[in-house]
Amino acid sequence: MFGPARARPSFTYTLGPAGNRLSVTDHTGRVVDYTYDELYRLTREDISDPTTGSSFFAYTYDAVANRLTKQDVYGVVTSTYDDNDRILTRGGDSYSYDLNGNTLTALVAGVTTHYAYDYENRMMGADDGSKLVAYGYNADGIRAWSEVDGLRTHYLVDQNRDYAQVLEELDAGFVPSVTYVHGDDLLSQFRDGTRYSYHYDGHGSTIALTDHLETVTDTYTYDAWGELLASTGSTPNNYLYTGEQYDPNVGFYYLRARYYNPSLGRFHTMDTHPGIEYEPLTLHKYLYAGASPTLFVDPSGMIFVAGFSELLLSLNNASFYRGTSAQGARVALRQVLFGRPPKDLGLVGEGVLDLALQGVFDTIINNPNGFDSKSNFGTAAHHDLELKIASFKPLPGFEIAAEVYYDKNNKPTTRRAKGSLGIDVQIIHRGKVVLSLDLKTGKGWSKNGILVRKKRFGSDIIQIFVKTEASR
Repeated sequence: MFGPARARPSFTYTLGPAGNRLSVTDHTGRVVDYTYDELYRLTREDISDPTTGSSFFAYTYDAVANRLTKQDVYGVVTSTYDDNDRILTRGGDSYSYDLNGNTLTALVAGVTTHYAYDYENRMMGADDGSKLVAYGYNADGIRAWSEVDGLRTHYLVDQNRDYAQVLEELDAGFVPSVTYVHGDDLLSQFRDGTRYSYHYDGHGSTIALTDHLETVTDTYTYDAWGELLASTGSTPNNYLYTGEQYDPNVGFYYLRARYYNPSLGRFHTMDTHPGIEYEPLTLHKYLYAGASPTLFVDPSGMIFVAGFSELLLSLNNASFYRGTSAQGARVALRQVLFGRPPKDLGLVGEGVLDLALQGVFDTIINNPNGFDSKSNFGTAAHHDLELKIASFKPLPGFEIAAEVYYDKNNKPTTRRAKGSLGIDVQIIHRGKVVLSLDLKTGKGWSKNGILVRKKRFGSDIIQIFVKTEASR
């Protein structure tokens, strides 16, 4: 239980038909209402807080989701951009870039900060005239240390997780100063002889810390984009918005491949990921979370993602395309892929999910008269998926295999071999199968069937369900 002066943190969410969050009420009585445009981009958040009072933030965007204005109780701030979607000005602040699209200088509140990068466009340092910040990375591009005015902190990182996580912070002499314990999320930190436990909201943001007596020591509230609005307590803690590591020395969140600037609601450098063809917002090189930060996260720093153990895509394969615009179809598919609280599959897994759903999407569009049976629809969708997998270029260290069959001894075999079981897609990382996916256009496997296949294929399995008129 929490200490007697505090109620246990709790949150109640109201969702729209597409799964977008319309409101959230917490245990303190704080209420936030969200408003979106037709593309589900966040346009307004209204906050009613019994402690700090009422406030609001309103946003407008251009055609490609660059934030044009941000309005609050103090007025409106306008931003401008160049043809490459790089922010040039924000109110009285201004920004410049190198030839690779990295932010080179930022003039903010009268202070100019200069940034430096290596040949892989990783930020190596920042200098604002009052402090000098430097960073170092390991061979996999994960941050290994940071340094402020010559004082270095080393990070012991677990890279065997979906996304690399810090296990320990060590001083310049490699003596541990902080230890972190992880489950699915960060559970606790141990520093100065005291263990502090983390508590999260439905978006994965840290909202409280408790000590070993389960008394609340620190609390946090944010706007939708991750700017800290209010906090209590003094426990050192940098794991905040969406549970990610905040760097107070530069004011950014470290999201592995890139740094995210919550005050701008965008990334500091260009995205190296090419994006998803049928989801235009992922093609933007600086945009965070598809301009819908109440729904999506970007733990890789390359593409906003969400994953599920099962996906259900309910479509009428004839009327779906006829009854909606192409953009409407994209939005509907986007909500299937991204429209639930994230339980991440990893970047490559999301890429394969995209191919599967894009295969379904293309099958629908290329056959506007529909199919006379679920079998014919499934055959067409699977064929399209195989073609896409054959041309898919994953990240270094990954392989993608299509139409894989194993025998009862868990050995590769052929489609027609006795006792063989098949899977549509396997994702292999450095020789190990890490994820399997199967596209279903009819009835899915039973729970036991999933367990049998998980054991045989040696990985978690994602079933992607497609329910059409023909398969009802």
